[in-house]
Amino acid sequence: MEFREQITTGVIYFVFAYLVALGFWQLIGAWQRLKALSWLGSIVRARWGHLLGSALMVLACLWFFGTRTEDIFSPGPASSEFLFFLAAGLLSALATTILISLIVGKVWSLAGRRDETVHHHTETVSFKGGRAALHLPSSRDGPCPVVCMVPRPGEGMETLKTMAARLVKGGFASLVLDVRSGDSWQYPDLLALLPRAIAYLEDRSETDARRLGALGVGLGGDLVVRAAASDKQIRAVVALSPLLVQSSVEPGLDLLREMSYPEAIRWTYLHGAGELVTSLGAGEHIPELDPRPVLVVYGKEDRVACPADLLPLLGGPKVKLIPERGHRDLVCDARVLSSTVGWFRSHL
Repeated sequence: MEFREQITTGVIYFVFAYLVALGFWQLIGAWQRLKALSWLGSIVRARWGHLLGSALMVLACLWFFGTRTEDIFSPGPASSEFLFFLAAGLLSALATTILISLIVGKVWSLAGRRDETVHHHTETVSFKGGRAALHLPSSRDGPCPVVCMVPRPGEGMETLKTMAARLVKGGFASLVLDVRSGDSWQYPDLLALLPRAIAYLEDRSETDARRLGALGVGLGGDLVVRAAASDKQIRAVVALSPLLVQSSVEPGLDLLREMSYPEAIRWTYLHGAGELVTSLGAGEHIPELDPRPVLVVYGKEDRVACPADLLPLLGGPKVKLIPERGHRDLVCDARVLSSTVGWFRSHL
């Protein structure tokens, strides 16, 4: 076989290896429930991932062995050269899989942030040491109760847009803090974030700071628990997937079950080695909130803040477990939205 024919055969073998590897990574993603590799999203049943991966591998084999039978059994590139094409196909397929999974995750995330039909007033506000989005009901009789909300580190205010809209529909104002910058999570400066936001709300005529609640997601949940422990003005707390202990910041490969590879890298960078979780000490401060109402919500499939490990720390607060939901799936879940609005309506 001439050199040109060898190169052609090698490239065809690379395409074959690439297509088979795409199916292989889908099988691995479905088997291990790795969101970082799955093209179907985390809410699709694993059997569909197995079917997709198997179909890709079978079709690739049918194409390759059905069209290149003569070349396969003819002298050609050495085994080391085939090994090169095999490795190149495997790595290229992995990169493609991670990229497509990232795009699919973004699509699912945007689809989950449903636009509410309620119309309300939203404005971006600034206060000493921070900025936030203030959501106000369009029609209200006097000042309305208000919920101060803290997203996860590095996430924008839009991640709690659906939650804010549901609270507005329930008659609440909501202030969603902007914590995208890593500088927002410097301890102990972080402890001043909520008090400054509350001070800002006291100066707004549309909000009643005497009926104030706080909601936090992930490490934001740890922060609102710590803030409420030292500020009796916060009358009710909801924490979605709080981390509470340092081991929650060391989930290892379980991160890839919850998020894409680039998101896992950023999550690890922002959360560090768990020093901030330890410094906040939310688990130790939970008893100080008694007798004020506290609702803690976890997804049963959470592989970061594992409910089974954290429930022994939560003897006082009411704990709600959401089936078929992980660490990042709670903020747009209809059951969580309904429970959160009802909780604040009952206690504010």
